[in-house]
Amino acid sequence: MSPGNQWSADEVTIAVYFSSRQICCKAVRFLLLRRGYDRSVPAIERKLLSISQHHPDLRSSEGNWELNVADSWIDAVLGDHESVNQLIRFSSADAEDVITVCFRLGLLWPYFALTTLLTQSRINEPLTF
Repeated sequence: MSPGNQWSADEVTIAVYFSSRQICCKAVRFLLLRRGYDRSVPAIERKLLSISQHHPDLRSSEGNWELNVADSWIDAVLGDHESVNQLIRFSSADAEDVITVCFRLGLLWPYFALTTLLTQSRINEPLTF
């Protein structure tokens, strides 16, 4: 998609969900690409900032995502929890993309974020490394 195009509800769902799980915007870009959407890292950062400004309850006073609030908000955006689950299903290919991006950036990706994604039974194939 070219800059300035409207974001779909699916794109917003993917970006907010994975960002709220502490996945960096560069990795979120790959997750969007894998699901058929093409957004630049700056576009993702701007969209997340805009969403946070319009919906301040999504983040705590410290700036961290309020996961229960974000999850409820995402469900409301799509209007169907099962549709959300299909978009955020985290595959082994997704995990490899995230890990690769984080290592290349020299980020110490929080262990709990990966384990959270892996334990929410939203993985559609076993992880193998």
